[in-house]
Amino acid sequence: MSISSVNSITNFKAETAAPISKNDQVIPQYYESDKVEISKPKEKRGFFNRVKEGFINIRKFFINAGYAVAGTAKGALFGGAAGLATLGGLALKNTVQKAPKVLTTGNKVAAAAVGVSVLGIELIKAKLNANNRGADLDHKWHTGHDRV
Repeated sequence: MSISSVNSITNFKAETAAPISKNDQVIPQYYESDKVEISKPKEKRGFFNRVKEGFINIRKFFINAGYAVAGTAKGALFGGAAGLATLGGLALKNTVQKAPKVLTTGNKVAAAAVGVSVLGIELIKAKLNANNRGADLDHKWHTGHDRV
């Protein structure tokens, strides 16, 4: 390859390229906020719809409250059992090792951490289940049929 052929390949002449007209440019829509019109259907705010929305919100409140209470009770029960099992296991380990103290502060802290972790997991599961039920309720009332 000679030097002249390399210069001909790498030499870019900007004047040979035609300028892009405004019609040919591709501009994302979020830059053209004045041209984009997003039309949302107007929500009906009649008396029946307000009553229906109020009823749905009350039902969703009771769904959330029910799941929160059930999740707290289940988490306290399972968390307490897991904490006691952890404490028993660590006490048994200390007994086998012939430690001077069977129930140490570290063992109690570990058992409490396990119990609180199980409680937190149960509360998160309860909140997710409540959200799912609330979404089912919204879908049922807004579309007229259950989700599949």
